[in-house]
Amino acid sequence: MRSVIDIEYVGSRSYHINTNDNQAGTARNINVPSLQQLALAQQNSTYFTQAVPNPFAGLLPGTSLNSATVPRSQLLIPYPQFSAVFEGSESVGKLWYDSLQVNLEKRLSEGLVFNVAYTFSKQIEALTFLNNQDRLPARTLAATDRPHRLVISGVYQLPFGRGRKFLGGAGHALDLLVGGWEYNWDGVMQSGTPLSLPGNFSLIADPRTTPQTYNYFFNTCELLSNGTTRMPNPAHNGFVTGCANPAWQQIANTSVTLRTNPLRSPNVRNPWAPSFDMSLVKRFNIRENINADFRFEAFNVFNTVIRGTPTTDPTSQNFGLVAIGQSNYPRQVQLGFKFNF
Repeated sequence: MRSVIDIEYVGSRSYHINTNDNQAGTARNINVPSLQQLALAQQNSTYFTQAVPNPFAGLLPGTSLNSATVPRSQLLIPYPQFSAVFEGSESVGKLWYDSLQVNLEKRLSEGLVFNVAYTFSKQIEALTFLNNQDRLPARTLAATDRPHRLVISGVYQLPFGRGRKFLGGAGHALDLLVGGWEYNWDGVMQSGTPLSLPGNFSLIADPRTTPQTYNYFFNTCELLSNGTTRMPNPAHNGFVTGCANPAWQQIANTSVTLRTNPLRSPNVRNPWAPSFDMSLVKRFNIRENINADFRFEAFNVFNTVIRGTPTTDPTSQNFGLVAIGQSNYPRQVQLGFKFNF
């Protein structure tokens, strides 16, 4: 028996990544109030909304900025003659990847090879602005981050046919029938991707809950701006009041309050489940330079269902509910034939 083990560190750093276009996120609206203006608006609830004379009245026909008055907030932004000004393809994004990769391969007798690969990794990105006023994109877990990934795979050349343990002296005709069989398998067990967090509520406590169910995937107790608490009822057709230990706090006015929640949670991850692919291959050695392969392959052979992501909008009655459905492909079976000459 022979064994080989590899232990590696693999990492990368990428800079000057576009923050939208073909990378991630969307173009950023740079026509927004400054931090100082937002602070004044928080102190005075009518500071932004008060109507003031419009210096562009009659100059912008066909737009919402052509009236005699406009909200004060419109005249405070950098380009008051426009509702929004978007800047795209800002090359200020960054990507980080670090991983410990362990691979064990064991060769057993009679054509059996067993392989175990484990990866412990972390993917971080800064591709999306948390707020339009921010100078740089927010550093957060990548949408594809999976800290743990275990892959168990193997190949077993069945011990039948010429040169094998059983029927090793078979003639050509018998060897075409019983020889050349090979069984392959590949199983993947990994962490789920990080849960996306809302921007209209602040996270004030660890949202993890035990037991975790598809109906109650995380703590859904909310502290509203009026001081009361609520959470969706078990049937997810309404809210009940008076829950304890809120994990979320409502932002009273999102137009004047910057977002503090990260884009994704490091504590709660979307559903995932082990998945296995298998195949059975029959090789026909017709002549020295002529052979053929017949393959029977099954993907997600056990038809494992991986549910979708839970609802993360605290204003929804389905907050914390993982809807019935399947995010992965159901079992797929295919046949293949290849003739080599």
